[in-house]
Amino acid sequence: MGKVVENHNLQIASQVVHMVAAYFDLDVEVHLIVGNLGDSWAETICYCEGFGEIEFDKEFISNASRDEVITVTAHEMVHIKQYECDGLMLSEKAAYFKGKKWKGEYWFSPWEVEARGYEQAFLHFFDQLQENFS
Repeated sequence: MGKVVENHNLQIASQVVHMVAAYFDLDVEVHLIVGNLGDSWAETICYCEGFGEIEFDKEFISNASRDEVITVTAHEMVHIKQYECDGLMLSEKAAYFKGKKWKGEYWFSPWEVEARGYEQAFLHFFDQLQENFS
């Protein structure tokens, strides 16, 4: 049963990837993968311009509600947008966003605040799109 939910949730995540990419007019290829992240529901990796990956924790993607899948995927897609358009660069030693080095707390970083801000907006937008095509 978990595999069916996982596949269904990955289908929803794929739809969200396309929706957010279209909203921000991003020309990106984003792969969705499943792994064992432990403390995180999802993580974004951008390998180079135009190509990224969203890795979902297996436990999360198998058991998450529809709304959780939408908001988490939208959050990670905002990070893809930030890598592509806003100069987001994260490393062990430093973090940069919009040309400035960030020295503050992670949870108050501008890239995290922006991504959290878009989560509910994209959830409602996704629902509106679903209603329009039903």
